[in-house]
Amino acid sequence: MPGSAGQALGEPEVAQESPNHGSHGGVSAARARAEALLERSRTDVSARQEAFQTLERALEGALPLLGAISRGSSPPAELVPAIVSLLDHPDPALALGALDAIGAYNTRSAVRPIVERLADPALADSERAHFTSVLIEQTGLEGHGADRAAWSAWWQTAQFLTEAEWNGQIARAQSARARSLDAANEVSRLKLESMFRRLHRLASEEERPELLAEMLGDPQPGVRDLGLELTTRRLLNARPIDDGIVRALVGLIGDPDVDRRASAARILARLGRADGSAQITSALTVETDPVGADALLRAGAVRPDPSQVAAALPWLEGETIARPAAAALIASAIASNIELSPGQRQRVDDYLGAIPDGRVSEEDVDLLTALGRGARLVGLLNALDRVVAQRAGSALVDAGGHVDALAEASTRHPDLAPLALRAIESEALDPDGLRTAMSIADLSDPRLLEQVVRIARALAPWQLMSVAQAFGDLDGRALLLGAVLDRQYVAHPGDEFSRARLVMLAARTELARGAPDRALRRLESLSPDWNGPAVQVLRIESLARAGRVEDAIDLSESAARDGAATPASIRAVWLEFVGAIEDDVAAMAVVATLRARLGATIDERFDRAVDSEDVEPGQRADSAEPGA
Repeated sequence: MPGSAGQALGEPEVAQESPNHGSHGGVSAARARAEALLERSRTDVSARQEAFQTLERALEGALPLLGAISRGSSPPAELVPAIVSLLDHPDPALALGALDAIGAYNTRSAVRPIVERLADPALADSERAHFTSVLIEQTGLEGHGADRAAWSAWWQTAQFLTEAEWNGQIARAQSARARSLDAANEVSRLKLESMFRRLHRLASEEERPELLAEMLGDPQPGVRDLGLELTTRRLLNARPIDDGIVRALVGLIGDPDVDRRASAARILARLGRADGSAQITSALTVETDPVGADALLRAGAVRPDPSQVAAALPWLEGETIARPAAAALIASAIASNIELSPGQRQRVDDYLGAIPDGRVSEEDVDLLTALGRGARLVGLLNALDRVVAQRAGSALVDAGGHVDALAEASTRHPDLAPLALRAIESEALDPDGLRTAMSIADLSDPRLLEQVVRIARALAPWQLMSVAQAFGDLDGRALLLGAVLDRQYVAHPGDEFSRARLVMLAARTELARGAPDRALRRLESLSPDWNGPAVQVLRIESLARAGRVEDAIDLSESAARDGAATPASIRAVWLEFVGAIEDDVAAMAVVATLRARLGATIDERFDRAVDSEDVEPGQRADSAEPGA
């Protein structure tokens, strides 16, 4: 075969065309004309005749036409004789171009001249390699390699096969070769990825961003995928993502693989970067895959522009996974003061009007919020999807003016209580707000209790006392008062009186709950300066009900002697205590001790009350004032 057999197939096209056209632009134009002629020749007889004559006569344009044939798929079979005639052309570029082009055909008429030339013993080794490569490309038979005898033996049989047998043999061989090539490509891919993974592992922290940017822009898809994987891991590990990586991610937005461009868009969305807004807009206008659209829309929602709103509307109206992302982008646009056209606003209204509450997404809630649809959001507080209900509740808290709706909904849906309490903290720091808060909150939940305590601490002491005394749930009242007091509640600097009143209310609440030990601990927190009759009486009752009867009698005796409590109040405590003892023998033993120890404090009225069997708990009348 004439010419330079060492040139790679296809390379001579540019080398030969350049002198004729003078520039790369000329080569490109010739290539475009050749591809257009080849495309027409598939269906147009006259174009096919023009292509045949261009090749057979080696006219100007023959070389780019050969290149178009070698790159194309299913070129017209009628061109094979003309291509074969160029295999022995004296111009090496045309000869090599013809050899490359004939490889696009796997018919017997195209295979025959290659087998015959391969059998020539005078063929140079470099030329033999080219012919063998083309023959393998045509037939898929890799096993014969460059063995001309093996190819001749195969041809002796194959040339007499029926058309169906020939096509079947070639199809099976090509399939086996494709699998083999796929396996080899997979091995190469894995080796390449392993190399880059090792490079990344060995690189310093300062070197890794540049390496990642290089991987994200690598021509090999597998390396780009690895770059995305390592960039995502870097993001999750809170490592900085520099501008070079971001630029590479923006470049991947136009990647032909949907998963790859979606991954890049998701990373940009998580970064909250508006880089690549123009690329996102362009990609959205041509995106047809819902997966890709979902990621692009979420990336665009970081800082949307009007053209992205137009691209998002069809996805909002469709029934795909991209619909919520479209709602998110449009909501973000409205929140960014991007004005929707009347037509766009109508399409959004139509969409929201048609979607039932049961199908509303979190992103739809954001859209309703951006549009100020408070009434629809209130209705969504009862949604079966509690994540949607929570989103709606949070939006109502931020909007303000919905305390009653949130409180009412939280009575049916306790998961809304934190949001209702947030609304009260923002808008209703008054006695009514505290009453509402105490009625809707499970005060055994530390988080809710903390919210209610913040509301309580904002009230004046008398307001807090009034609300707490009227609250019927003793356990809840005890939890609230305990939490308030444990945080050293003082309404005003130096106002120990208010705190003492709260301590006494907390102690009485603990006694009513049957927790005298806790009542004693509350009273022990009082300053010695606050030790009036009411406090002493509470201590006596707490000691007695805690089983410390002797200590209670001792305190009664000293209080009566020192005038720290009136005989009437001491008598009332013991009347209630004795009346509550179910064991008559035990009750009379306590009475005997009282008579022996307290003397005049327990007079004939005490005896008559005990003997009358009319003693009931709560018959005492002690002062509510701690210093009284």
